[in-house]
Amino acid sequence: MQEIDEQFYKFPKMLMMADAYVSRKTGEIVRLTDADKNVYVVMKARNEFFDNHYDKQSDIAEMCNLTVRKAGGAIREFTKHGIIESSKVYSGGEHKNLKYTKIHCLELLRAEGEGDNRKHIPIGILPETIWQKVEKKVVVPKAAQQKSIYTPPAPNWDDEEGLPF
Repeated sequence: MQEIDEQFYKFPKMLMMADAYVSRKTGEIVRLTDADKNVYVVMKARNEFFDNHYDKQSDIAEMCNLTVRKAGGAIREFTKHGIIESSKVYSGGEHKNLKYTKIHCLELLRAEGEGDNRKHIPIGILPETIWQKVEKKVVVPKAAQQKSIYTPPAPNWDDEEGLPF
C-alpha cells in the first residue's frame, strides 16, 4: 500500500456553516456549494503559499477530488464575482494559462427559514489570518522562569601552555 504524504487544508467552521457569499462585484447573494468550498480552500491556501500561481484546472480538480468541469465552474463563478483575481498568460503564443494573483476573503451568509420566509443571515468575513503562517512560540512556565537555572562553566580547552590545542 502506498503511503500518503499528510497535507492539510484549513477548513474554517464559518465556511462550513455558510451556504452563500456576497459578490464583490455586484453585491448579490451567490449560492455556495460544498464543491465551491473545497475549490475555495485549495485556491486560497495555494495563493497564500505561492502569492501568484499557475495551477491548471485539472490539477485543482484532482486536489479537490472533483471533475474538471465542476472545479472549472467554481473557479469561473468566483472569478465572475471578484473573489478570484487572475490574468491570462500566453506561453509561446499557443497556450493560454491563468495566473491567479489574489484570492479574496469571502463575506459569508447562512440561510434560515423555508420558502418565502427564507432569509440570509450574515455570518462574517473570513479573516486573512486563517491561512497566514504563524511561528510557534515556546511557552515557558512561570515557575521555570523564576527559578535560576544552573549553567555549567565553559570547558577549558587550552593546553598546559595556555594555547588552544
